[in-house]
Amino acid sequence: SLESSIKKGIYPDIISVGPCGVDFSNYQSTMPFINVEGDGVINKKRYFTAWAKGGYFLISRENAKVDKTYIIEGKLNSGVVASVLSGEEIINPIVTTSDDGLNRFIFDKNSQLIATQREVVRLKNKGIEFSCKALENYSDLYEYLAITSKNDNSRAYAKALCEYLLSYEVQSKLTELNLLSTTVKNLYGGDKEFLSLEKIKVKYTISPFSKKEDIIKIKEVAKEVLQGKESRDSLLKLLKHL
Repeated sequence: SLESSIKKGIYPDIISVGPCGVDFSNYQSTMPFINVEGDGVINKKRYFTAWAKGGYFLISRENAKVDKTYIIEGKLNSGVVASVLSGEEIINPIVTTSDDGLNRFIFDKNSQLIATQREVVRLKNKGIEFSCKALENYSDLYEYLAITSKNDNSRAYAKALCEYLLSYEVQSKLTELNLLSTTVKNLYGGDKEFLSLEKIKVKYTISPFSKKEDIIKIKEVAKEVLQGKESRDSLLKLLKHL
């Protein structure tokens, strides 16, 4: 519905979106140059501002004899990219969906799982015992704000909303959504899993400027790297270095 509206020239005043391949450039305006994580800058001008983020984990059980790794791959985000850039040993990788991967991990005692913080929350809610390690180097789970209004008055309100969402008042409440801040650290002092995710360094991501075919190509090359058919460098060339 979003793509259909944009083709007709119908845009919202402001939109919150992850890297999705949709082109907003015809209506997109610059934003305050705020020092946040993620991409969104071209020629020193900011067009996307990340206001929240997630990340990836390697999830396992204590003393498990791991013989396979389920990797959750989304329609747009990629656990496979996170896997091959993490430096972790990926034993017998099996690429799957969120629900299937979670269920197979729960019932397969000798497996490990690469998934997002969403699956960590789901496992906790199910009372499953597990341990997890935040994966370094990569995340494509940034939620970006983009201002697409052509009306000066609406743009002013949209910029004010961006500033509000990036304020400490809002950023400190992202814990209620199981999301991480792009401006504030150590919000998860009592949660070792999320605290470890806050501390990792993200070096690469998928740019919010990426076209849909770019995202598809990244995911395809990542699977080839996982299978040993392509080099890690061939994947890095397709990503945004932060």
